[in-house]
Amino acid sequence: MLRTGEEYRESLRDGRQVWINGEKVRDVTAHPSIKPIVDVRARIYDMAHEEATADVMSYRDGDTNEANNIAYKPPKSREDWDDKRRFVDAILKDIGGVVTRVGDETIGEVWSLWDGKEVLNEIDPQWSRNVESHVMQNVFFDTCVYHQPGIDLLFEVIDIDNILFGSEMVGAVRGIDPQTGQYFDDTKRYVDALALSDTDRRKVFEGNARRVYPRLDATLKARGL
Repeated sequence: MLRTGEEYRESLRDGRQVWINGEKVRDVTAHPSIKPIVDVRARIYDMAHEEATADVMSYRDGDTNEANNIAYKPPKSREDWDDKRRFVDAILKDIGGVVTRVGDETIGEVWSLWDGKEVLNEIDPQWSRNVESHVMQNVFFDTCVYHQPGIDLLFEVIDIDNILFGSEMVGAVRGIDPQTGQYFDDTKRYVDALALSDTDRRKVFEGNARRVYPRLDATLKARGL
């Protein structure tokens, strides 16, 4: 069964109790702290009903011929996984991407695959090509690295187009580096110390973020920025 975005919103108005900062939320679909993610989820449901995206977002059950969201289709073949990949790509293209932080162990696994591309080539060259295309087209790295050698390595290994400036709020990581006398979480100075061209520096501090998050770019342009 394919529900609509409004049906999803209505399902959340079921009398559940949600409290934020000591205040009871009367409507979780409208509260500013929750509404954005609810809207994204509702949009995913609605895309399955729209002519332009219905084929990517849904499938017909072989036994009942009922239309269902493809996210819930049990994968039994490579084609099924490819369909799920197109499903995710369609969502991210429509909503303009998401900001998330994965566990450090996940990044380690990704780079184990990256560093082991030659081994993968011995098994099947397509696996190595998949790693190259998926990592550099879909994974981006911020500069929350707390010493110069780490930043140096980041810029040595990762393409400049895949690096976005990121910093903890000053004071979030308490403590001063005894070797430099600077706060550990002041990461901008590490990037400033790199021998980057003006073009690459603009990419890191602004351009890449605006490219990866087009809704952010649109909001800034609307404000004349």
